[in-house]
Amino acid sequence: MGFPLKFKIGLYAAIISGLALALTPSIIQPFIYHRQVQELDTEMRRDADEIFEVLSARIERGVDPRKPLTRESIPQSLRARFIRVANADGSELYRSGNWKDFEPRTLQQGGATIRISDRNSRIVTVQNGTHVVNMGTRLGTIEGMQQDLRFAFAVALPAVFLLTLAGALWVARRALRPVAEMTAAAERINVKRPDERLPVPDSGDEIERLSHVLNASFDRLEKAYAAAERFSSAASHQFKTPLTILRAGLGELRSCDYLKPSEREMVESLLQQTRRLTTLCDDLLLLAQADAGRLDIAAEPVDVVPLLSGAIDDAEVLGMERRIVIEQSLPGELLVLADSRRLAVILQNICENAVKYNRPDGFIKIFASSAGGKAVISITNSGQCVPPADAERIFERFNRGLAEENHKGHGLGLSIARELARAHSGDLRLKRSDAEGTEFELVLPLAPVTA
Repeated sequence: MGFPLKFKIGLYAAIISGLALALTPSIIQPFIYHRQVQELDTEMRRDADEIFEVLSARIERGVDPRKPLTRESIPQSLRARFIRVANADGSELYRSGNWKDFEPRTLQQGGATIRISDRNSRIVTVQNGTHVVNMGTRLGTIEGMQQDLRFAFAVALPAVFLLTLAGALWVARRALRPVAEMTAAAERINVKRPDERLPVPDSGDEIERLSHVLNASFDRLEKAYAAAERFSSAASHQFKTPLTILRAGLGELRSCDYLKPSEREMVESLLQQTRRLTTLCDDLLLLAQADAGRLDIAAEPVDVVPLLSGAIDDAEVLGMERRIVIEQSLPGELLVLADSRRLAVILQNICENAVKYNRPDGFIKIFASSAGGKAVISITNSGQCVPPADAERIFERFNRGLAEENHKGHGLGLSIARELARAHSGDLRLKRSDAEGTEFELVLPLAPVTA
């Protein structure tokens, strides 16, 4: 079973939000890092300008420009920095005591990130006339902020995912509420209530448009269904009267003494075909009533055993010519809630089907029992296997399966049996079909036990 659509929408929205949030650090963190480093470079260039002011003041005082600077000559606010001062020819005038493990002569003018004492540091190289100043500091503060950002995003990602999922589920539930109402209304539309229609939301969106389209389709289907129902019912009724007259006339003609043997045989053949047409009309009328939901079922407690025994006796006669053996295991009594007349038709059709689709010298096994408040009747024959693809097709109307042309019937037996079984709140299904046999299972409700 799949997930509800509203859950899928919520999950997709949460996944998209989560991916967007996961990608955000890769965009925001480099941007913030670059901006902070730029601001730090600008600040250290201003610091370098202070060193240049110190050097200019020395020259104005007549101090030899080649004389090294002392730590006391460096402004107090800059002494924590990495500082190196050199002449343009490379001679070094000053290097701070914290500058180790790196030769600054390799630095080009501008900013660079280097490792000093196994820690990342930022160095800005500024040249002003005859002097070069390397000004630097550690990147601990900036790197700490980057680490805090990574932690914040790691904490926010699951929280945003859950919040987005909850919000998207709420939005999806509200957005799909009209669809749920349409689904519930569509489930109520059946043969007993073909005039039911879907609710039309006054939303002006695609769902309102879909409601109108589906309701129009249901209108057309109802009209087509009603027309087919009227035709099937009327045709069956209209055929029955002339067929009854025709059967009566042929019966009288058959009893006439002046008929020749060949003529009498022809009349008998016509009478047999007329009986087949009458049976077909009765079957079609029954199916038309089932389709219209007007099948007359007078359910009452009925013992299914005598009816099943009668159907078995008829099956023995039908299968005698092909030497079909019938095994049966029936309880002494099995009360079901059914219409005895309709139930007899179900059992007769199933047993005749077991004989018709059997092989010579075959078998039929019939068992009846009760389980879970239901009566279960199993009928197995030794006919050809039914492919899995045809498991439902054999219940279609006018489907004769593997029956030979000389077999009687119109392919309506199983269809009628299933319709009648379902009208009794039961069912008929093909349970299995393999080398051991083809088994049909009839399930009917048991009659309530009275005190």
